[in-house]
Amino acid sequence: RMLIFIHSLSAAFALFILFRILGLQRSTSFFVAIAGVCNQYIMIFAANGWFEELFGVTLLPLTVGLLWLAFMKNKIKYAILAAFFMSLNFLMNSYYVFHYNVISILWIQAVFGIHLLWKYRKNIFFNQVRLFILIVVSFWAIFIGISAIKLVPLLEFRAISARNVVPLQ
Repeated sequence: RMLIFIHSLSAAFALFILFRILGLQRSTSFFVAIAGVCNQYIMIFAANGWFEELFGVTLLPLTVGLLWLAFMKNKIKYAILAAFFMSLNFLMNSYYVFHYNVISILWIQAVFGIHLLWKYRKNIFFNQVRLFILIVVSFWAIFIGISAIKLVPLLEFRAISARNVVPLQ
């Protein structure tokens, strides 16, 4: 029970940080973070004892917030931290939440990239666009580099698995 409480507090803190990065006031961020943690999605994880998924939900807002901060402040160090938190999601077997994390990161990168291309459509090689590409490439390179510890054996095991030889149909 204490583990569920600690994970819930850390998830609320991560949501609070995300909302503060997005520019909400402290009181609004606090109440929305509490409401975000006290929902059915989180409670199902807690009731079934899926602590790795509960911890993955904690890492998702940190990854999104730090990548957003990297784009807004044009700092690669935030992208490196975001890649670290996303790789933690992959390394601890929370694949369910990891897929949500990947979808949200790809969505943010696509929307921000389209925004930059539209804003600098006359001069596509503007420093802002180059820095965006550098942030995205460094994010994915660091994520894959850290996650390779588990990704390479997972892919090798998949190649020799019986599921690969005999299809499910």
